[in-house]
Amino acid sequence: APHTGMLFVFETDAPIEFWMKDTLIPLDMVFIGGNGVVRQVFANVPVVRTHTPDEHIPRRDGIAKYVLELPAGEAQSDGFAQGVRISNLP
Repeated sequence: APHTGMLFVFETDAPIEFWMKDTLIPLDMVFIGGNGVVRQVFANVPVVRTHTPDEHIPRRDGIAKYVLELPAGEAQSDGFAQGVRISNLP
């Protein structure tokens, strides 16, 4: 549904790597620090064919306590950008 995504919550700010294995739609990945500030936005991370070798699957990494995955294009349209503070995080 529009304006929805999946939020991953980690114990602390740490180096994190996300990849697109078995993902069916292109995604935006929003890396958020423990203080609620967006650190990085990776827009339109592409999907890959199911038999793509692991070493060729797109990966994105950064330091974050939270990573929000959204359908491609949602991050920009919802106002997520580096430096934006997010409220109401768990």
